[in-house]
Amino acid sequence: MATAPSEKRLIKAGIDKETAKKIRAVLHEDVHPSTIMGEKWLPWYRQFYRPPSKAMAKMAALNVLLEGYGVEFLGREDVEKPGWDYVNTGDTYSTTILRREGTSTYFLGTWGDVAKRL
Repeated sequence: MATAPSEKRLIKAGIDKETAKKIRAVLHEDVHPSTIMGEKWLPWYRQFYRPPSKAMAKMAALNVLLEGYGVEFLGREDVEKPGWDYVNTGDTYSTTILRREGTSTYFLGTWGDVAKRL
């Protein structure tokens, strides 16, 4: 099961209660990402040559819930350290949900703070 921010922490970060519940449901696989994405699911899914990972599908659903600008990758692929996937919320230091590549652990934070540490 995924490790995810608590509903209380999501609300404290400025996310409304209903959205926070949906975020937790997606991350804990109680709701399939296609349910959240609705009509956006099929075009998103069809863009891949191979089926996307569960983690990528979850991030795409989080992008819809957070009304983001897409899921992006932060890091360098030529380095042994794993990178980060995150929902682009439009500002370097606005709170978003990040996932460490290769894990099922999701964090609240800013991609700007993560970039400083890379």
